[in-house]
Amino acid sequence: MLVSTLTILALQAISLAAGELATLESNRPAVRVHATGAEAIRLGRRDNSDDHLDMNAGRGYKIGIIDSGVDYLHPDLGGCFGSGCKIAYGYDFVGDAYTGMNAPKPDADPMDECNGHGTHVAGIIGANSALAPGVAPGATLGAYRVFGCQGSVTVEVLIAAMRRAAADGMDIINVSIGTGRFFTNFPDAVAAEEIARSGVVVVASAGNDGTFHMTGISSPAVAPDVISVASINPTKVAAFYFTHANVDEKLYYLSNNHISSFTSVFSSFGPTDNATNIKPDVAADGMQIFSTYPRKLGSYAILTGTSMAAP
Repeated sequence: MLVSTLTILALQAISLAAGELATLESNRPAVRVHATGAEAIRLGRRDNSDDHLDMNAGRGYKIGIIDSGVDYLHPDLGGCFGSGCKIAYGYDFVGDAYTGMNAPKPDADPMDECNGHGTHVAGIIGANSALAPGVAPGATLGAYRVFGCQGSVTVEVLIAAMRRAAADGMDIINVSIGTGRFFTNFPDAVAAEEIARSGVVVVASAGNDGTFHMTGISSPAVAPDVISVASINPTKVAAFYFTHANVDEKLYYLSNNHISSFTSVFSSFGPTDNATNIKPDVAADGMQIFSTYPRKLGSYAILTGTSMAAP
């Protein structure tokens, strides 16, 4: 019996006899079946989520990484570059010798053999291995190199890379970079906002200026429609189960007594130059993250920062 229809989510609530459920579930993946059940008091803790295991791991999405390039020959990152590879898109805007103080020497190869930052970020996003799994191992990645082996990047190079990633059709662009300019009218924030408003999801690290008691959100993360990500220290407290509604015994509410995660001491956490532009948007673990690294530099490394939280 059809109970109700939710058109926004293409969802129907149906009351079925026990024998009819198996027939409906045989139509997967066209049909996804979930028991309704009422949410009640949170009683226990849960370490894993079956729903997460049933997700598509990023397949069908293209994620652009604006960074120091990627060691695409790393086995956890596909071992090749170009069509059909995990790292299918990319461009080197600067060259190895670029420091931010000299002229860039661009080429078509976004290999990262000497910096490591971009390879580490790429692993957090999309590494496909049991040792250092990424959050979206099924995604296709684009590597847009804006750092040389050392030094920094100028704003016009950063903007060119973001626009190239958008032109390549990236669904999501990760910018684990902060210019230290805390204003929404700074050029890279304006460019990132333009891209975000076009429908591309732009994610940027909030900045690592907390250590210097300068907690303003860095550009381009300060842009209103860019998702800015701060870093928190993990408490390793697992998520809670919800009980079903068919419990006859009396239940007593017990409030949580642990202290939630704290913002990392180095993390920027606001404010911005506009009181209505509240940032950061989200926070994630950025402390001592284990991920891929260039093969010439050891293949794996542990790094800390909002750069590791954003992916």
